[in-house]
Amino acid sequence: AETAFSEDGKYFSAISQDGRLRIWDTETNVLKQEYTPDLHLTSPPSCLQWISVAQSVTPQKDGRRKSVSGDQEIQCIALGTTSGKILIYSVAQAKVETVLEEKNNEINRNCITALDWSKKYGLYSCNKESLVYEWNLQSTTVRNKYNVNIENKNKQVCSVSAIKIIPHNQNSPARFLVTASTQIRIWRLHGEDADLVKCLGHNAAPKALLALAGLNNSCWLVEGSQNERLLSFWDVTITGELLPQVNGGDTTPNRKKRKKSTSAPITIPTPVYNFVLEDAPKQLDVAVSSEENGTRLCLAAVTRSGVVHYYGHMLNGASSKPIKPSVSLQVTSP
Repeated sequence: AETAFSEDGKYFSAISQDGRLRIWDTETNVLKQEYTPDLHLTSPPSCLQWISVAQSVTPQKDGRRKSVSGDQEIQCIALGTTSGKILIYSVAQAKVETVLEEKNNEINRNCITALDWSKKYGLYSCNKESLVYEWNLQSTTVRNKYNVNIENKNKQVCSVSAIKIIPHNQNSPARFLVTASTQIRIWRLHGEDADLVKCLGHNAAPKALLALAGLNNSCWLVEGSQNERLLSFWDVTITGELLPQVNGGDTTPNRKKRKKSTSAPITIPTPVYNFVLEDAPKQLDVAVSSEENGTRLCLAAVTRSGVVHYYGHMLNGASSKPIKPSVSLQVTSP
């Protein structure tokens, strides 16, 4: 993503066309900070992601770490760049605290196309070659690397434009990741292997929008593309059938396996719901809550034309009929 709100909603961040990071205070609508990365014109930021970093392990310029009592966390922004580096920008310090890069510099040849972060699983990135990196923020090193590339008929790499980590409560160390390229796919990351477990549908846009919402043990995904006036809603809850096989399964890490493409499953499910827009979406946000009648979905989408669509819908079974907005807002100048 090139724009994002902080987790607490107090700040809004965006990457400008000239490669600057701008941060606004959402309560006062005032530009709070502006950061210009080095070589921002030749190697500008390509995506951003809000994260929380333990203050006691945030590296300083001299290589030492701050000594702070307790588990206090500070808000930071991870900035992916076209050079392949990831800048960890501290909002409190108004500067870059550290830089993530693979030590052998292989990553530096590939633009970072997507980032995602969760408190449970940490920071993940994906580059133009469809290589996913799991980062260790304490040591600023790569913990794991996965190949999520599926070549098309012309043997061309289809770059991933968005990723999302799916939380789950299964008794397994496996991680599950949604990737958006020519299709929306769900991968199981286990050991050093990336196994394709499900295809959700076609997405031909060069840039996709993904948003996740969870409630209890369930998880849902909203997917949109920047050239279609439709949002798709999927149930992506991780169940036991998607976990690695314990007996008789191939769970041994295999370095050769992750260097080759994986064939896609034959079965492609249909979305639970589709939400119609008056223009292609530019930003999404989604939440689900429990009510007396069941589970309520709250979905907001901002379109390219500046219209905000809000959808309030009870999750009461699949429907093939596109759902219209409950409310639409448009700001006009006097």
